[in-house]
Amino acid sequence: MNHYISTPFDSLILELVQSTLRNPAYGALTSVGNLALNQLKFLRVIYLDYALMKVQNLDDLYFNKTNTTRQLSSHEILQVSDDGIRVMLRYLSVIDVLNQFGRCLNRLTNGKENIPLHAEIHFFRNKIVEHWDDGYFPLKPGGSYTRSAKKLPVPILNGGRCFVQDIPVLEKQLRDMFAESNVDLGDLSDLHGCDYSQKIYTLLKQIDHKLRSQSKPCSANCKKDMHTGIPDDLVKMLFKFEFPLPIYDLDEYCSQLVTYLRTLKLFKKSNLYLR
Repeated sequence: MNHYISTPFDSLILELVQSTLRNPAYGALTSVGNLALNQLKFLRVIYLDYALMKVQNLDDLYFNKTNTTRQLSSHEILQVSDDGIRVMLRYLSVIDVLNQFGRCLNRLTNGKENIPLHAEIHFFRNKIVEHWDDGYFPLKPGGSYTRSAKKLPVPILNGGRCFVQDIPVLEKQLRDMFAESNVDLGDLSDLHGCDYSQKIYTLLKQIDHKLRSQSKPCSANCKKDMHTGIPDDLVKMLFKFEFPLPIYDLDEYCSQLVTYLRTLKLFKKSNLYLR
């Protein structure tokens, strides 16, 4: 029996597609509407791939029915690593599409509009995917990820924070890095997951509200837009401690994205925004 899996994007995609079918010659969608339709189709496929993914419960692997540990087979050892990589690849695919979406939307609207959390998404994408070789640390394949029966899994980029004995030293180093930018890190002991990520990004925005990379020195005649930016050493320290995720609850974010898109003018033949 085939089970239909719905996504948060389905209803808006259908409305956009049906509008184009009713007015194929005229072109019913604005440039923003066409962009939204294209990117939502990509996001829908990634979401479905995510939803169909079955990750192995590690407790089922390491413990037998009598709750005693057992030795893993070669296939099981490979499977544990594979699951972590699958989660990471799907998450990075979402981030990459959202980053493109935000950049194009901002350009089409002359800087007036952007998707939710685009600054955080762009920062994460640049540091984790694009420029990790700029003195940062490459991602380790098959890392940790969240496990929930009701939510899509997301990677956990915990560097030294996963080792209890290293936390005090690393946290002090991170606190000192923030202090150099006149930002108080505060207490992180009870902050994990979404709460940790939200706090770190809030503090980073106190340094540069657009979460841009640190400006490189240039000549006196350089017309480059100079800004404070997030110090490279601080970024490296986040890799060592725990790099914050821009989106922790993918389902919630996808719903927020669709709600936001419905406030934009997506159709040509109406002065009303889609509700």
